[in-house]
Amino acid sequence: MAILEKLVRDHRENKFNPFVALVTWEPDDNREAAKRLMEIHDKLDTKFGIKDGHAWYLAGKRTMIVIGFTDDSRSIERFSLFMTVGTNIKVEPSYAITAHELFEEIKNIFKGK
Repeated sequence: MAILEKLVRDHRENKFNPFVALVTWEPDDNREAAKRLMEIHDKLDTKFGIKDGHAWYLAGKRTMIVIGFTDDSRSIERFSLFMTVGTNIKVEPSYAITAHELFEEIKNIFKGK
């Protein structure tokens, strides 16, 4: 976990925040989803401005999880538009925090009680 914490800390110091996007599609969009996912492979940074972006396909679920870091919400919007325009593909992006960060926030909230 130390590697992830260092990565998050380094990106946050440069004003980049982590996000997660769930990309889902129906059987009728299998071909288009595959085509678009192949087009973004290894291009999240250069095409959308998403640093250290990675994607995982959840086998048999027609779902892809995309994670990365961005300093501009328009990067997420560009990615979402690229995936969805003209298709029934859905993208649900959300800014994210690590479990460690969540635990720290919870401790801070309940510190005074």
